[in-house]
Amino acid sequence: MVRRKNFVHLFTSNAIPQALEVASIQQAIDGFEARISNLKSQIQALEDQVREHRVLLSPMRRMPPEILGEIFQFIVPGYLDEETRSIVTNLSLVCKTWYYAAQLTHRLWSRVSISKDTLPVLSPKKMVAWLGRARSPPRSLSICASDEDHPCRCATNDSTRCPLSNQSLIQLLTEGPSLDHLSIFCDAPRCFQRLLDSIAESEAAKPRSWDSIKSLGLSISSRAWRNSTGPESLIFTHIPKSVTSFQLYLPCAHVAFSRGLPEQSRMAEIPFPNDFLQRLTSFTIKCNWHGTQIFSALVHCVNVKTLTLDFNADASATDLWPADDPTVEHLTRVGLHLPQLRTLCMHRVPSTAIKFFEVLHTPSLEKLEIYNPRGFSTARFYEQLKTSVKVWLQRDHALYHLSLRHASFHSDEILQSLLAGFPSLTHLTIECPRFTGISEKARGRRDVFTALNGDETLPRLEYLELLNMSCDNISFGKLSPYLMTRRLREELGEDCVAIKQLTLTFEEGQDPVSQSYRHQNETEELRNGTVARVDFSRRQWKIRSP
Repeated sequence: MVRRKNFVHLFTSNAIPQALEVASIQQAIDGFEARISNLKSQIQALEDQVREHRVLLSPMRRMPPEILGEIFQFIVPGYLDEETRSIVTNLSLVCKTWYYAAQLTHRLWSRVSISKDTLPVLSPKKMVAWLGRARSPPRSLSICASDEDHPCRCATNDSTRCPLSNQSLIQLLTEGPSLDHLSIFCDAPRCFQRLLDSIAESEAAKPRSWDSIKSLGLSISSRAWRNSTGPESLIFTHIPKSVTSFQLYLPCAHVAFSRGLPEQSRMAEIPFPNDFLQRLTSFTIKCNWHGTQIFSALVHCVNVKTLTLDFNADASATDLWPADDPTVEHLTRVGLHLPQLRTLCMHRVPSTAIKFFEVLHTPSLEKLEIYNPRGFSTARFYEQLKTSVKVWLQRDHALYHLSLRHASFHSDEILQSLLAGFPSLTHLTIECPRFTGISEKARGRRDVFTALNGDETLPRLEYLELLNMSCDNISFGKLSPYLMTRRLREELGEDCVAIKQLTLTFEEGQDPVSQSYRHQNETEELRNGTVARVDFSRRQWKIRSP
């Protein structure tokens, strides 16, 4: 550093500067700080230029538009309402590359949601242009015309405010692009009838987009259900013949039948035309009415390949399989034949409906899924399930894929006993199981691998999925011995195959490794007094066997 000559004596001593020297020194300091500030400004400007030039070398510029499109889909997943459609528009306006990526990603334009609030200002022209950009993927449209706070007046025969009679909507459904799937959420059955009437009265030239629908979903939320004397008796008659997949979500019994429950619910009809049911290859129905409406409809579903039955019932429901019901008597005598069925999903099934399996004839069935949240999976339920399934499988065929979701068992012995009834399984999925036994013996039998490790348990199993597990219900240390034992038995020529793929995931916040160490250390401490504590960070674990 170059020091000013006037201050040499001060730099080489501890002398106190004079008043004039103090002013000169301060002037010199101000000059240095000004130069420093100027240099900092130059450095900042150079750093800004470096960042700007580095952007030119960013991998984002070389990212293929297909990858950008995939990222865009994560930003706006599912159906796009007015708000999320504006996000897609803004992404398209960033630059030419992003515009091209968005245009190339047809799925961004293929799923549109229209709410009740936006129906009055719906522009069929703009909607046609939007859906027109979805070229190859199936186009899906969701119309939500239901509002609990301001319900439609269709239930009182007043159609003046029915949102489904909106002329712009009718124009979109008749003159718009072809649709693969249409979902409709409405307050009352009469709302859907208004829509059908408006489409029938339209002067649009055929073929109409309405006539191209392959999959239709209808959700009726909160209005009274009338039997065959009302317009509801025709709501399924005019569904397009192109529909082969149908999802029906009916209102809860206490809402649909406010008076005379459960008698009205038991006697109510779902007016399915037989030829409509015979066309279906996929059928989903959610209904908790006190009767056999679901089973009456299934008699005609001879071509269904995928069937989902959501009973949405209380675990103690007693009216779903009354022995003196004519439908039950008929099915018990001749059986329920579904020759094309490949996948059967049963959700929220009360124990009183399990006898359904005993009349079921499904020679082509490959997958069975049972989803029973907490409160449904009682000991009685699984005891009846085991008995009924045994009758069913002995009559028909072997099942290959079983999925048990959110099941509760008294102990792992109950689970093992249930799985013993499916010796032909090659795929097993158990998601979020719970063991509820409170006795001392039951508390010691809460391990999934113990249930799977029987000598005669699932000898043909190749693919095992244990999803969203709790550390309390699985012994991590038994994983490797289980896999090795099955492989060794296969090599020895026993009637057992090795697991080809195991997928194991844990609930968020679960730490299986730490839990395993804790169990091992507790055993070691009891054996010789050695104490060790090992803990790992909280995370989810996913393990796949080779």
